[in-house]
Amino acid sequence: MTKHVWARNASILFGALALLSVGLTNTAFAQERTVEEKQTGAAETQVDTRNSTVVYIEGNHLVVRQENGTLQALQIPSEERFNIDGQKLTLQELKPGMVLTQETISTSRPIVVKTVVIVDGTVWHAGARRLIIRTHEGKLVDYRIPEWGTIKVGGEDRELHELKRGDHISATIITEEPMTVVDRETRSHGHHPAN
Repeated sequence: MTKHVWARNASILFGALALLSVGLTNTAFAQERTVEEKQTGAAETQVDTRNSTVVYIEGNHLVVRQENGTLQALQIPSEERFNIDGQKLTLQELKPGMVLTQETISTSRPIVVKTVVIVDGTVWHAGARRLIIRTHEGKLVDYRIPEWGTIKVGGEDRELHELKRGDHISATIITEEPMTVVDRETRSHGHHPAN
């Protein structure tokens, strides 16, 4: 089974924000979003192997001893099968001393996710790194603008607080954010105790 886990790197956020052609004309309200991802480095693979030893079976419960010596009780579904030396065994066919191995293979890929949002709307609020736009459906959309973001009005840089409520704007917002995609696969197998 493969699971995708997105780990967000919250401490580092790279990107650019360009708000273009801010005007006071009546424009249609719309929002269009595209997302691209690009791998930025080599993938890294880690294998975590954990062994446990069957202690006893009671009903649908399996008690195993972990490598650190602790006991763990597991409730096992009746349809579960265990791969022991190439044979598929039921819970009731397991014997004390059998070693169960679980391998988790994790592959991490560093990526950059680039998001481009094109917005037409009316300024509801602007100031201190925040821009709220009202769409034609009446929905308020809140944008957090990073410190490196700029707003251009008529080709000139402007501060957010210079925009006024009711101004119609057409904006393109571009952000790039580093993330790590982790694919995990778990494999289980086991073997009879050594004699």
